[in-house]
Amino acid sequence: MNPILEQLYPDKTVVARRRQAGFPPLSGTLDAFTAYVHDDMRACYLNGCDPAAIVTACVLIDFALKDAIHFDAFVKAEQKFNAKQWDQIDGFDFSTSINSARARGVVNKDECKQLHWLRKEVRNVYPHGQTPDWIKNKSEDIWEGNLDTGDVQRRTVSVRDNIVLQRQIRIVADRNV
Repeated sequence: MNPILEQLYPDKTVVARRRQAGFPPLSGTLDAFTAYVHDDMRACYLNGCDPAAIVTACVLIDFALKDAIHFDAFVKAEQKFNAKQWDQIDGFDFSTSINSARARGVVNKDECKQLHWLRKEVRNVYPHGQTPDWIKNKSEDIWEGNLDTGDVQRRTVSVRDNIVLQRQIRIVADRNV
């Protein structure tokens, strides 16, 4: 558990509920790398390490998509491994992977749209330490006090214009992503 988050997040039982509900490991015959990354993501999630779980989930999705593209190519090549083709697919950026998967029929139009949303709103943001625009674009009510007069008033402020508020909201928002 992250003590900083636990101080800010209003629901103190999230991690305990996650652990109680569980998050099963992947089952079936998977390649070892997918199972390995999934288990890391799973451990991060169950222990309340939310930013690490988000980034690891992005790695998992990116790899799984490339693996599905390669599997399609492998089947079409009559199950003959082509190292050069795999190296090309393995080198795809996420956008290229999504578009290639769509072109091959590995994902449908709606899934392609969801993957591009994920790319733009999560995968291209979180691993680079960037605060997502959907957080910056929020407005929040705060209590503001004047130390000279003792007056206190409630005000609505733009999160984009208040770095302290932006960072606190991001910490809590990561739990919900």
